[in-house]
Amino acid sequence: LLKLDGRLHSLFENWELWRNRITQYARVESTNRITVIALLAEYDSADSSNDEDKVGVICLKLLCELLIARRREMATIIHSFPDTINIEQQLLSMNKNVPFLLHLESAEKNNFVVVVEREVFITTDNFINAMLYLFGAYYSFNIAYTQLAHPVLIFLQRYVMGIEDTQSIPKCVREAVTVMKRFT
Repeated sequence: LLKLDGRLHSLFENWELWRNRITQYARVESTNRITVIALLAEYDSADSSNDEDKVGVICLKLLCELLIARRREMATIIHSFPDTINIEQQLLSMNKNVPFLLHLESAEKNNFVVVVEREVFITTDNFINAMLYLFGAYYSFNIAYTQLAHPVLIFLQRYVMGIEDTQSIPKCVREAVTVMKRFT
């Protein structure tokens, strides 16, 4: 998996379609949620033709907000910080043993760090690669999705990547997908 090629990237060929559906769903379903409104404003000001990675990050954060934030313990799978932070120090302060992404943002570029058990697993400068590495970490280390992150990861796995398995689809995901499929 660490040597990504076109076949692996094809797992995310539906991302642009679902990314647009996620933002439309957010506009319809969450008009009074401050975090969602702020993310949508950030999305609207981003240049999707120039910065696919930033738009991807925003949409992943929206998806986390829409599917799991209602539980009020935000179990996001991505955290953004300025690229000037001390990664090791930041990881020590985070209470997460499951895989997640750190998005290190600067004016010139985006970097992504896949973290497993508070250790840097791999870094990349591409959002899609980061997502593939994240799923690769779950698969390679045979790590079960946590209950809180399960809806987002199942959504990405089933609908974006098209990978079926025996895990049940959470009700919040089924309901969101039903609405999202109405959007073109």
